[in-house]
Amino acid sequence: MMKEQKGITLVALVITIIVLLILAGVSIAALSGQNGILTNASEAKQQDAIGAAKDIVAMAINESINAYYDATYAGGDATKIVAGKPGDTAIKFVKAQASKANGTTITVDKDVAPATVTITTTDKNPATVTATIDADGALSAWSK
Repeated sequence: MMKEQKGITLVALVITIIVLLILAGVSIAALSGQNGILTNASEAKQQDAIGAAKDIVAMAINESINAYYDATYAGGDATKIVAGKPGDTAIKFVKAQASKANGTTITVDKDVAPATVTITTTDKNPATVTATIDADGALSAWSK
C-alpha cells in the first residue's frame, strides 16, 4: 500500500513565494515612481488647489466689476469701489478674497492696475501661475 502524502512540497512553496515577490514588485512600482499613483495623486491635489484659487480670483474680479458699474451707473454703494479705474477695484476685491484660498497663496504685486496676480501652492513642490489685471479690471489668461 501507498502512504498518503500530507503537506506541500518545497517546490510548490518556492513557486508561491516567487509569485508573491513578483506581485509585490509590481505593486510597489505602481505606487511609486514618476508615473506612480502617489505622484499622480499629489499632482492632482496641487492642480485642484490652483483651480480653486483661480476660481476665487475670477469671482472676486466679477464681483468688483459688478460693484464698480453698479456704483458708477446704477447709483449703488460707492464704498465698495476704489476711486480710479475698474482694475483698481478688482485688485481690492482680489486682495480681500485672497485669504480664502486653501493650499495656495494669492498675491497681487501692487494696488493699482495693471497688476500681476500670482497663485503659488503651499506644498513641498510649489507650483506658480500668474495673470494680469488690466486697467479695465479684466483678467488675462493664466500662465505658468
